[in-house]
Amino acid sequence: MSKMWKFGPALPPLDVLPNADVPDWKQAKPGAIAQALGRARERPHGNWYVADASRAFGEKPRHYRIAGEDIVAWRADGEVIMAPDACPHMGARLAGSRVRDGKLICPWHGLALGKGGHGGWKPLAVHDDGVLTWVRIRASEAA
Repeated sequence: MSKMWKFGPALPPLDVLPNADVPDWKQAKPGAIAQALGRARERPHGNWYVADASRAFGEKPRHYRIAGEDIVAWRADGEVIMAPDACPHMGARLAGSRVRDGKLICPWHGLALGKGGHGGWKPLAVHDDGVLTWVRIRASEAA
């Protein structure tokens, strides 16, 4: 039988917000959002970009264009992997390839590409916070 611990008085019930019946999007203030976005863009960001919602990534490769770069993304063993969307040999797009054992298989000549990279083709730094998946593009140019 589990024990129930009580560390203080119960919290009071939450008051209903004055505009609770109005959808959030109708309460948005575009001017405030634009100002916040402007401030965020002025700050150094280390070249991290939001790629997509974490739940959007599956085992099937998907193409993204982020910061002018063509990226392929897929999930292998529960981890999101993002890399250049071009085979290092002949430039074939990899977003249309199949995945075998967590690796992309080049549609032109069958090269298996995964987390270990191949020559100059290397996966990018990725951070999945459980809500959004972030990718670091051109890390050497980081501010």
